Formats: sequence, structure tokens, C-alpha cells
Amino acid sequence: MSPADHEIVLQGNIDSLSEDGVVSGWCWSPDEPDTRRIVSLAIDGFDVVETIAGDARADLAGAGVGDGGHGFHIRLAPGDIPGQPTSVITLRDVATGRMIGSELTVTWPRAAPAPLRLEGNLERASDDGWVSGWAWHPTAPDRRVMLDILVDGVSVGSTRASALRPDLEKAGVGDGKYGFNFALPWSVMAAKGEMRLSVRDAATGQAFGEPVVMRVGRLVDVEDRLNAMERQVRLLQARLVEQAQAADAARDERAARDLFRTVAAFFHDLAEAADPAQPAATMLRHAVGSVLDRHAPFALEVPERPEATVLLLGHGPRAEIYASLVALREAGIDRVADIVLLHDPRQGEDVALLPAIVRNLRYARLKPGADEAAVRNEIAGGARGEYLVVLSSALRPARDAIEILLEALTEAPRLAMAGGLVLREDGRVDHAGFSVDDEGELAERGAGADPDEAGSLDPSSVDAVADLFFAARRSTLLELGGFPLGYAEPDRAVAGLCFALRAQGHDVTIRPQARATRAAGVARRRAPAIEDMRRLRDWRVRNSPPSHGEEGELGDQAG
Repeated sequence: MSPADHEIVLQGNIDSLSEDGVVSGWCWSPDEPDTRRIVSLAIDGFDVVETIAGDARADLAGAGVGDGGHGFHIRLAPGDIPGQPTSVITLRDVATGRMIGSELTVTWPRAAPAPLRLEGNLERASDDGWVSGWAWHPTAPDRRVMLDILVDGVSVGSTRASALRPDLEKAGVGDGKYGFNFALPWSVMAAKGEMRLSVRDAATGQAFGEPVVMRVGRLVDVEDRLNAMERQVRLLQARLVEQAQAADAARDERAARDLFRTVAAFFHDLAEAADPAQPAATMLRHAVGSVLDRHAPFALEVPERPEATVLLLGHGPRAEIYASLVALREAGIDRVADIVLLHDPRQGEDVALLPAIVRNLRYARLKPGADEAAVRNEIAGGARGEYLVVLSSALRPARDAIEILLEALTEAPRLAMAGGLVLREDGRVDHAGFSVDDEGELAERGAGADPDEAGSLDPSSVDAVADLFFAARRSTLLELGGFPLGYAEPDRAVAGLCFALRAQGHDVTIRPQARATRAAGVARRRAPAIEDMRRLRDWRVRNSPPSHGEEGELGDQAG
């Protein structure tokens, strides 16, 4: 077990600042010799950039500083350099908050370095508000550019160009980790019929690429029409309250339901440009009517600055997914997070009708033959929140479960992924993370255990989590290229991501106080594909991620 943070011995220093603005140094703890420390550089007391002290240095290896892979090189951006002649640069270990080594007093050159040349493009703006492109500094290829997204010259949000783009890597554009995605806020789209989109470097204000003109007249028309219809619905609902005991109450209720059917039919007809006189439109109305007979319409809130994006995995029937959406709304998750439904049509085509009765629900549909991991990466890239929460529609999280996972990521900079504790209907443990057994297989930890027995409530490190309920730091996920492609089962793709995170020095844990219960009658996951397990074993042999020592009581019961 590692010593407590305040007992950890830390060594390191800022060694130099070159004329072109590159700060070099190192950081290492002899108590955790294999850990690559995350460090923060501050100028005159203001943090300007973080990085991992993981560069190989022969001088450190020769001096007995671990394996020597504890150096760092940070190139300062022009906007990081203050206007005064001299400054004090300090180095801090992010995990403990302690200063490392000595301060470095520097005298800046009289003329600030020339701005870094920015290359890239704003490539696409889809009808549903997903903006994507790429950006990089050719002379500073290791620096990830923070971008402002502008609508008609006004910033509507920021994102970092750090997602892996294999096409850029293949074209020789650095390491290829320069892609960006951004989801325009619904409020911006609903307020404009036509918008001019552009992108600029947040640090320098330098614009790049050609602006894109996006027309959203149909969406505005939809919003106006729906708002007008909703006012009529509220009037009808008030009438129902007044005449709850009256003989015509049933008739008024039918009228309200018919009005919702009209709203849904209008929305889908407009989106699909269908001719109402055609049989297809008639069939659609009947289908939506059938859904409305079983599920009451409601609206999700849309936070202006969401803390996270919840990716709801719609792998079950419509009723199960609808119940999950209701639970998220009742828990107030829609007030702090965007909610995106990822629908696998093999589980039932009628799930596609849910956005007609759950307003403000973002919807993504898996196409036949598509790799689900690729679709998840696109959603993660366009998410507005700092964190990505993945939740199976088969689970019902406790009211504070998602908040617990987000707090864990906020408080621990090294933590890249936090999984929740999944319980069975009888209250026993269903999933508490995976550990790797002696044969290299993923083994369930604590299956069937009492979740409240001594010791099991403490957070514990794990080798991997299942594709059920977890939260991840979105920027870290994207910098690693997202969920790995090519796995037959999502559980193994998530395990591959966990291995990659841990190999880079990040932590993966289970937070047992963040609980979710498997819904009644829902089957467990399928057995992993043999090819998936072979691929995971090969990856672990090649990369040798660090093993965890003590797993706690739940870990002792793995099997």
C-alpha cells in the first residue's frame, strides 16, 4: 500500500528555460518509483500548464532516479509569458499540491516570442449541432490547442483539440491527436435561423480555417410550433384538474393525449420531410401513438454549462430505456448533465421514437456493421461536459450515485476513471470491478458479497471496470484515442481503455458508495468473445501495466 500523500517523499526540480520558451525539469518519488507524476507549472503564482513527468532522461537513470523516465519538457505559449521583465517559475506535484525543488527566477527577452503558427480547419457542422475539425501548432506538436467556438463572432464554449485522428496521424500530422468535436447548445440553435461558425485559438485569439454557415430554420420552426402546442397542453391539463370529478374528464384526457400525438407526428414528419398523404407518415403516427399510450411525455432540462455528459446505453427494450430516462430526470441529473441515448436498433426499432416524447434528448443510432466504440468516441468528442458518464439502461443508479463519481474525479487529478458498485435485485454485489487472475483473464471482484460488510465501502483500485456504470475524465480519454476499436464486446473495449489509462500512470478505481441496481428481469452480460480475451492478454503482455497490491475485502472474494 502506498504511503499517505503527506508522507510521500518527492524529489525534482526546474532545470532550465530555453530561449524559445521550453521549460525542462523532473519529478519523482522514491516511495512510488514506477509512478509518472503529474506536475503543474506556475508563473508568478498562476498555474499555466500541467503535464506528466514521464520523459526518459539518461542523466536521471544514471543518478539512480528510478528508471530515468521522470523528466518533462513544457513549451510556454506566448500568452503564458507575463508583460513584466522578470518572473518566478515554480513546480508543483498535482496529487499532493506540494512544491517541488527550488523556484526559478527568469528574465524574459525584451521581445516576446513570435506567435506559434496555427494550422487546422473547421470541417463539419451537422444539422443536430455537432461541430468538428482539427488544429495544431506544427512548431510545437506536443502542445494541445484550447479553442473557442464562435457563433456569429460570440464564443459559445471551449474545447481542446486533443482527440486522436488516425487520418491525421497517417498523413504525418504529428501524433494525430489534434481532433476536436463540440456540441452546440440547444439554446443557441433554437435562437437562430442561420449562424456563422468559426474557431479561434483561446490563448492568442488567432482564427484559423474557413467559417461555416449553418442554417437551422427547420429546427426553429419545430421549436416555435412545439412551444405553441405545449401552451395548449398546459391549458388542457389545467382544465383536467378543474374537472377531475366531471363526466367529461376522460374525454379531456383523450384530447390531451391526442395533442401530444400531433406534436410527435409533426416533429417526425418535418425531420424526415415526409409527405403526410403517404402511407409511411400514417404508419409513423400510429407507431408514435402506440408509444404514447404506454409512456407519458416529458422534457429533460438542458444545462447551459453541463458538468458531464451521460451516455445512456440503450441495449434493452423501449420500456427499460424509458424507465431509465425517467429515473435520471427524477434524480435531477438533467440539471447538471447532457443526456445522450445510444440506441442499438437490434434491440427494437421502436426505441427510435423515444425522442418524440422525451424532449431535449440527444439521440445517436448505431448503424449496421458500425463499431460501437467509434460512435462512443464521436459522442465523447462532442460532449460539452468535462466528464463522460456511461450508464447501462438496465441499471437504476441511486439518487447521489453519479454525483459521487464526479466528485471523485474532481478531487483526484490522477484518477481517470471511477466505476460504481452494481448490485443484484437481492442487494448482493453483481459487479465491483475486474481483477486479472493468474491466467490473465478478467475475474469479477466480490460477486455475491454483502456490499455493506467491513472494508468494502472504501474506494479500491481495480484492473478494469465493466461496461455498466462508470465516469471518465473526457480529456484524458480522448488523448488516448478514446475507446479502442475492434472488440466484439464493449466490456472488453472498456477493459482495454482501463489498461491503457493505467499504463500511462492514471488511476482506475471502484467507488462502492456510488451504487446502481440491476433492473428486475434483466439478464447479465454475455460471455466475452475468445478473440477479445486473446487481444487483451496480448496487450497486457506488451505494455505491462502496474499491478495493484491490496484490493480490499471485495477483491479478496474475486472469482
